[in-house]
Amino acid sequence: GEYVIGTFNLLLIIIGCQYQRKFYLIFFKRMLEVDLNLLKCEIIPDYGSTQLFLRRSIFAYAIFFTSVILVDFLYNHMAADSFIRSSTVYTVPNIISTLALTQYAMVLHFIRLKFKSINAILKRLKNEKELKGSEKVFVLSHRKNATERILAILRKQHAELCRLVELLNESFGVLIVLILVAAYVILSIQFYAFYKFTEGFEETEIWLTLYTILWVVLHGGKVLLILYPINDVTDESKKTGHFIYEIDIAENEPTVVYALEKFAEQLLQETSPPNALRVINLDLTITGTMFGMLVTFLVILIQFDASSREQRKVFANATN
Repeated sequence: GEYVIGTFNLLLIIIGCQYQRKFYLIFFKRMLEVDLNLLKCEIIPDYGSTQLFLRRSIFAYAIFFTSVILVDFLYNHMAADSFIRSSTVYTVPNIISTLALTQYAMVLHFIRLKFKSINAILKRLKNEKELKGSEKVFVLSHRKNATERILAILRKQHAELCRLVELLNESFGVLIVLILVAAYVILSIQFYAFYKFTEGFEETEIWLTLYTILWVVLHGGKVLLILYPINDVTDESKKTGHFIYEIDIAENEPTVVYALEKFAEQLLQETSPPNALRVINLDLTITGTMFGMLVTFLVILIQFDASSREQRKVFANATN
């Protein structure tokens, strides 16, 4: 069953990448437009952290999948035909699906940094209001109508980033749902395998045990690779409302008050949680739900296994 799901996800990724190639250019253009508009607020784009994130991810994947291939080779008793079959139908699809999810996480990492930049500018505006009249005043304060112009830019870019998150979840929605379902099925099987190991462990099964542990780490990691980046983006986006609320406006600044009111009204309309295909809300509460379902399913399997062994004993005694 897990081979079938893994192979189906691989075909989905290959077909989806070819069918949705146009979105690569769309995402690139929108991300570039956001950076160019934020540059007007003196936010200089910095892609160093994004490159570092990608390099660390690739390095971690290289170490992990090298370990998987080595353990798989030893588990198959160094038999070339068995090793090739296992790698083709399971290891390779998981490498490709992990790289596909990395693209999803990379765009979310970019979006989170832009939300963070918007919040930094709002915090900067707040400090300007607090320091007005003192010697330390930011450059933005010296420009005519600077505050309302900056707020208008930030509001539009905040809305654009929210739309970008929606488009991203729509593009990866099918893959996300299937990977979460596959992770639940495979983790259930692997945890049940751990239970069966407790019945009698032999030294010859050490490679199988390591193999099972690696797949638990892999599929648990895939779930976290989906949920943690989107959760960080949601948290950073919600902070914007707090910074807007903390900006103190004088009575003689009605244009700034109006700009803040428009920004606040927009934020109220951006409260819906991110989702995949409108089926699964993407937040960390899914991990708790999945854990509860895994425990329940594992208990059912254990009870079924115990009942089945008892029936076999009764049948054997009756036959004797």
